[in-house]
Amino acid sequence: MSTIGPWFLLGACFERRFDPDLIGDGTSRPTDLFTIDAAPPPPCGGQDPSPLTALQITVRTSPVGGRFAPRNVGAIWIEDAAGTFVKTVARWGTTRAKWLLRWNAASRGDVADAITGATLTSHTTHAVSWDLTDLDRCEVPTGDYQVVMEHTDRDGSGASLATPFHKDQEHLLISPPDDSFFHDITLNLN
Repeated sequence: MSTIGPWFLLGACFERRFDPDLIGDGTSRPTDLFTIDAAPPPPCGGQDPSPLTALQITVRTSPVGGRFAPRNVGAIWIEDAAGTFVKTVARWGTTRAKWLLRWNAASRGDVADAITGATLTSHTTHAVSWDLTDLDRCEVPTGDYQVVMEHTDRDGSGASLATPFHKDQEHLLISPPDDSFFHDITLNLN
């Protein structure tokens, strides 16, 4: 295992090590180092991996009618069929993200492995990708899931929409009808 930085390298994991005695006082001091983990990720329940690699999500948002419009905060995340949080895919906005009531209730603010950014100054098309893994970086099993989207342009709840899909072993393309605040939605499981 080799020591490497910086902290943002993919595949890096946290490991506590001790510095060699560089100052000559006879003591070693603990140091937090990041190391490349040469071993494969831990087994994830013995599931057969799917040939699928990602779910591409595209959606265009539009104003809800709040006083901050067109500025907006929002999130896109995955839930299983029971409505249990799986993973945040994207979140834009930080300070006012507390008004993403549905996302906060589901995720408890978890943005691990998510694309995050500042409050947007206008509505736009979001094109993001989910790697079909959960918070433990294990591929989720075959089953029913939903992409949930939420955004707001006020100090209060905004709009949200859940679009169900089935993850199996085969390619899937879904283009649901437009909603009042979410348009041109496509889910491309490949």
